[in-house]
Amino acid sequence: RQERVGVVGDGRAGGLRLERGWRRAYPQGRALAHVIGLPANAAGERAASGLEAACEALLVNQNGRRRALRVAGDHGVDPMLGFEPAGERAAVRTALDASLAAFARAELAEAQARFKAASACAVALDVRTGDVLMIEAVPDYDPNAPGEGMQTREIRGKVETVGWMMPALWPLEPGSTVKPFVIASALQAGLLSETERFDNH
Repeated sequence: RQERVGVVGDGRAGGLRLERGWRRAYPQGRALAHVIGLPANAAGERAASGLEAACEALLVNQNGRRRALRVAGDHGVDPMLGFEPAGERAAVRTALDASLAAFARAELAEAQARFKAASACAVALDVRTGDVLMIEAVPDYDPNAPGEGMQTREIRGKVETVGWMMPALWPLEPGSTVKPFVIASALQAGLLSETERFDNH
């Protein structure tokens, strides 16, 4: 979600200026952090990622401004001079389930600690529609405080931030867990029959 914030400053000609802008807030915390991603920062040190990058044009709200300037020899003010309303875009809706993601994150964190794993990830899909309900992984980060507590590592001479990248970009080998998806796709496309046998040597 985006929260409205205000800044009050000295206006020119001895008045006040109230600027209303927006900041991104993530009420689900660390849950879904990988798929939601982060917006680009103003300093240009970080590029946008995840849904923040894909939906940037839909997520940018319009800032507002109001100025109250002294008029008529300091006997009054014009509260509407320079008024620009703050505009809010329509919500971007997804099939993501924050409650399911929070549950999965807790389970992954517990499993990671129990088995001393370097990382763990989980994906949940709606089998009827194919919608992605949740992509969760640890290590992760808090999008409300990006950079805090995020570790870095060097891979092939490049430094990357652990927990920032999408799990799909991590160097993990899915192995046999992907085979049912390949077979299901082939069956759905009519390339295989349920009784067909073949050598997969």
